[in-house]
Amino acid sequence: MQIPGGLKNSVVFLGVMEGKTFKPKATGFFVGIDTKYGAILHLVTAEHVIAGLTAKGHKEVFVRTGIEDFPISPLPLSGWFFHPDAEKNPVDVAISPVGLRGTTKVDIEVLSLDAFVTPENIEQRGWGVGDEIIVIGLFRNHYGKTKNIPLVRVGSLAAMPEEPVKTKWGFIDAYLVELHSIGGLSGSPVFIHHPPVIIRKGGKVEVITGPRLNLLGIMQGHFDIPDLKEDSVVEDDGKNGSINTGVGVVVPAYKIIETLNQPDMKAERDKMADRAEKDAATPDSLPIEEGSPPASDANPNHREDFMRLVGAAARKPAPKD
Repeated sequence: MQIPGGLKNSVVFLGVMEGKTFKPKATGFFVGIDTKYGAILHLVTAEHVIAGLTAKGHKEVFVRTGIEDFPISPLPLSGWFFHPDAEKNPVDVAISPVGLRGTTKVDIEVLSLDAFVTPENIEQRGWGVGDEIIVIGLFRNHYGKTKNIPLVRVGSLAAMPEEPVKTKWGFIDAYLVELHSIGGLSGSPVFIHHPPVIIRKGGKVEVITGPRLNLLGIMQGHFDIPDLKEDSVVEDDGKNGSINTGVGVVVPAYKIIETLNQPDMKAERDKMADRAEKDAATPDSLPIEEGSPPASDANPNHREDFMRLVGAAARKPAPKD
C-alpha cells in the first residue's frame, strides 16, 4: 500500500522550546468543520500530552508544521477542550480551535469527519481484525531541522473495542493494533486501509466505494512489560526502558466527534462565526484559503497570521498526572 503524499501534511509536531531550539514531544493533526464562513480548524492530540506538559509547569505548547521555514508557533495550554466524560471516564482526547493564515490546501491536509470510522459505518464498510493500519507521526531520532519529517508506520488491527483496555489512567475504550509504537507517536492519527473489493459472508464479492484510508483514531500508547512479569500500558514519552510488546492502544475516532459536538465547543464555534461575520476582512476563525500566499519574507506578519486564534480557555483544567 502506497501512502498518498499529501496525507503526511495532516500532522504537526508538538513540543517545547529550549532556548531557540524546538524539542518535539508528540504529534497532532487537523480536523475541519465547515461553516458558512469557511472551515473552522481544530488541532487534535492526546489529552495526556497536554496534561503532561501542564504538570511540568509549561504554559504553552509549540507547534511546528511540515512547511519549510514556517514559524514555530505557541498555543496556550489553557486553551484546550477535553471529552465531556473525561473527568469520570478516561478518554485521552484534547482539541484546540486554530486558524491557519498564509497556507494552502497543498500545505496542510485537513481531515474531514466524513472519513472517520464510527460504530455506524464500521459494519457497512466491513472493517475488522487483520485490516491494515498506518500511523503518521513523530520519530524523535529524525524529525527534520527546517520542517517536519513525519514517519509512516504500518501495522494491523489486532482487537476491536469490545472490552475496556486497562491503562495507567484507568480503563478506556480503545482499539488494539499490532504496531511498534514509540516515543513521539502519542497524538498521531491512525488510519485504517480499505481494499477496493471485499468478500462478504457467503462468498459474495462487493466493490467498496469511498475513501481508501479512514481515520481509526488517535495513537495513545503501547503495552510494555516492565519486568517480564507485569503488563501495563504506557504513554509514548520515550522515557521507559521496558520491553515494547508491539501492541498499541488507539482511542476511537468517534471520541473526537463526541468532543467536537459537546455544547462548550459548539458554543465556541458559534462565537467564532459571529466574530467572522462582524469582521469578515480579518476573521478570527481563518479557513485554509485556496491560492492564498504561503508564509515568506514578503509576508512579515506570517507568524501572527499562522495561529491567531489560540482557542478559548478550556472549560475544565487539564488533569494532573
